[in-house]
Amino acid sequence: MTKVTHDPHRAFLRITGEDHRSFLQGLITGDISKVTPEHAIWAALLTPQGKYLFDFVIFQEGDGVVLDVHESRAKDLFKRLKLYKLRAKVTIEDATDQFNLAYTWGAPAGDGDAGQSHWDGETLAILDPRHSGLCTRLTGADLPPETEPLDAFRTHRIRLGVPEGVEDLVLEKSTLVDNGFDELGGVAWNKGCYVGQEVTARMKYKGLAKKRLLPVSFEGIAPATGDPVMADGKDVGEIRSVGDGLALALLRLEALETSLTSGETALTVTIPDWVKLPERA
Repeated sequence: MTKVTHDPHRAFLRITGEDHRSFLQGLITGDISKVTPEHAIWAALLTPQGKYLFDFVIFQEGDGVVLDVHESRAKDLFKRLKLYKLRAKVTIEDATDQFNLAYTWGAPAGDGDAGQSHWDGETLAILDPRHSGLCTRLTGADLPPETEPLDAFRTHRIRLGVPEGVEDLVLEKSTLVDNGFDELGGVAWNKGCYVGQEVTARMKYKGLAKKRLLPVSFEGIAPATGDPVMADGKDVGEIRSVGDGLALALLRLEALETSLTSGETALTVTIPDWVKLPERA
């Protein structure tokens, strides 16, 4: 049965102008050339040191593009883009009041490639660029009625191991390779330079990642975001987003085969089939 969740916590920035693609290409981790009327991407904007600042879905609208970002980060993203604009022929505007967003998910799973987009004249449907089984993102004036709360969708997302930047990554601390952006298409490794590229590429190609964000299941008292994960009395990770009986936890790789707890709650790790750990390389 298809489920529908509305998300009122998203903001939309429209970027137009003759330089808008070259402007974004030099900033973001994704390849803007992949954004077409039939395809959207997921990407991030980092600090020069390769640490997380923003992540967003980018889709084409007319002669420009739209960045779909969490509302809590929209104002800072707008300021950051204005800072980088310099003399580029680019117009950046807040278009949040022109969009609504809903997720459809559940059986049947996504049919197509992640990022696949379709505009029927009234609604834009995007198969989530992170994972084709996560959801279809619908933007338009007339969206289907909600059947499930946002918390239910969060649990679904956690079960798949898909990160949500504002819930799972720490500003100016988290790195993309630790958090699944590689396998989930959030980084284009063959494009030109972008902000934070050197550190991000070094972590991937030199195998420097020591942690991974992974789903954990539990029974009883739910841990809270930020709670430590322990193994044999040692701090080996941290709880990030939490759902119904599930959470995402950033865990040290060497602890994955040990017994894990958060407080008094036992945790069981699940490794999604899309995750590529060093031991499986």
